[in-house]
This record gives sequence, C-alpha cells and structure tokens, in this order.
Amino acid sequence: MLFASAEAYPFVTVGGLADVSSALPKWLAELGFDVRLLIPAYRGLGGSPVLTFAFRSARSRSAS
Repeated sequence: MLFASAEAYPFVTVGGLADVSSALPKWLAELGFDVRLLIPAYRGLGGSPVLTFAFRSARSRSAS
C-alpha cells in the first residue's frame, strides 16, 4: 500500500496532517499490510535520500 502525503512526522511537520501521516501507516503495518510512505523531497531536508525505512511494531519490539 502506498501512502503519499505532503508531510510526515518527524521529517516534515506543519500541522496535524504529519501526525496522521505517520500514525496511520504504522497502524496499518501492525495489521500486516506492506505500507510505503512517500513524501516530497523538499529542499532543506538535507541528508541522503532514504530508500528504505524499517518499521518495527510494538509487538516485535517487546518480543526482542
């Protein structure tokens, strides 16, 4: 599932959209969906492009 948003916490935060754009994909991943988050490459973000982003659910963290 591709989730595209103009902002996502902690990368780009302007308002409440960033909170939802981060929480919803995490929740869907916990349910077992393969979720990818896409945000624009805004100037000023710095660093190298992130080609992979690993999300570990609370369940997998507590098991380790």
